[in-house]
Amino acid sequence: MKLIYRFSRVCGHRSLFALCLFGLSAVANALPVSFSEDLALPKILDSEKVVMRPGYSVVYNQEHKNPRWVAYVLTKDEVNARWVSRTNEFHTDFAFGEPTATPEDYKGSGYQRGHLTPARDNEWSLTAMTDSFFMSNISPMKMSYNLGIWVQLERKVRSLAKTYGELFVATGPVLESNLLKIHETAISIPNFYFKVMLEIKSKAPKAIGFVIPQKSPGSDLSKYAMSVDRVEEITGIDFFESLTDEAESEIESKSDFADW
Repeated sequence: MKLIYRFSRVCGHRSLFALCLFGLSAVANALPVSFSEDLALPKILDSEKVVMRPGYSVVYNQEHKNPRWVAYVLTKDEVNARWVSRTNEFHTDFAFGEPTATPEDYKGSGYQRGHLTPARDNEWSLTAMTDSFFMSNISPMKMSYNLGIWVQLERKVRSLAKTYGELFVATGPVLESNLLKIHETAISIPNFYFKVMLEIKSKAPKAIGFVIPQKSPGSDLSKYAMSVDRVEEITGIDFFESLTDEAESEIESKSDFADW
């Protein structure tokens, strides 16, 4: 399943066909994993609908009008393939039955339409870039946060994808009860955002998580680093479900920022 999925994501562009056929033949690692189509996917609840797109998969929470989580695989080739420019054309997502929040809902709110899967990570495909502006991939962020520590973490993810060749990522808002709303809408304003990442290409595969507050986060990412197990406790989301139980127990319990 991993080879089929990687082919569908990276090799969709005709000019990459031969390159990808060569690259796929070399895919291998020693980690005992029971692969689903996307190792980045968290556990999907029976009540949830997951929408899969070329650049990411997403579960949307209609009560909060926020994504519950967004998951994706980021490769070195995708980071380096700067083929298309940012569109800035936000659009309502109707893929979940009930519409998501609309771009207009954010006007005058004091909050930016913050990406969960960054537009910068989708410059390898016009379709992927366009999809990144669906409102199902958007959550309200203060400008200082969105353009500050959050973009700093996004750059860290891209750097790691280039280092390891491939990174599995899941990210989203921490959705809690009694969150403030954007005026006259159902859009909750999260107090915290999370990101977890997994790499399986090194001799000792590893994972790490972050939970970062919107209010006065500063710029020290290491301060918010924690184990994936801890992020699961905070969010109630089971990440990297396709890992075997043994591998999950070993990998998700550690959180040494210096290893990254």
